[in-house]
Amino acid sequence: MAITNYLYELSGNMLNSVNQLMDPATRERMYKATSSFAHQRPFLFFFFVSHLIFSTTPILLFISFVVSTFLVSIATATIFTLFWVIIAVTLLVAMLFVSFSVGMAVWVWGVSGFLAARWAYRMYNGSNTKNSSVGAGNKNEAREKIEGKNNANKVNSMDHQQKKDDMKTKLDDKRDAIRVKMENYRDVVV
Repeated sequence: MAITNYLYELSGNMLNSVNQLMDPATRERMYKATSSFAHQRPFLFFFFVSHLIFSTTPILLFISFVVSTFLVSIATATIFTLFWVIIAVTLLVAMLFVSFSVGMAVWVWGVSGFLAARWAYRMYNGSNTKNSSVGAGNKNEAREKIEGKNNANKVNSMDHQQKKDDMKTKLDDKRDAIRVKMENYRDVVV
């Protein structure tokens, strides 16, 4: 009993599904046309039905093959693409790590070079403005050292100044000589 109830329920569900796809009046007309064709030409009807029955299986197999091939190719292409994307992302992360490390090293090198140069410049000039109270003693000490060296080397600095003036005079003389040559050249060309 339970099986027959299940079959009646299943056939009712199938009939409702068919009713949603095709209007019952249209289905009734098609059934009457098929029935009258079967009574009028039984051999031709049997020919069509036998071919339909035996051709349905290969057609369904072909359709299932096409659908499964399409799905397998889509899945394979997706897996293949994901594999190479994961490989590329792995390489990208490694390259970004290396480039970030190099960039950070260059930045640290630049900042440390700047700070070292600023420190050396301030030590040489004695103008440490960051901590003026602490730096004042250092400035005075640096000035005293420089003045002590200057006092000891005053003679040398005078000689140095004399040499500097002589070189300046020679440079001016050479510049004047070049200017005269250029004017003579201009006169010859014109």
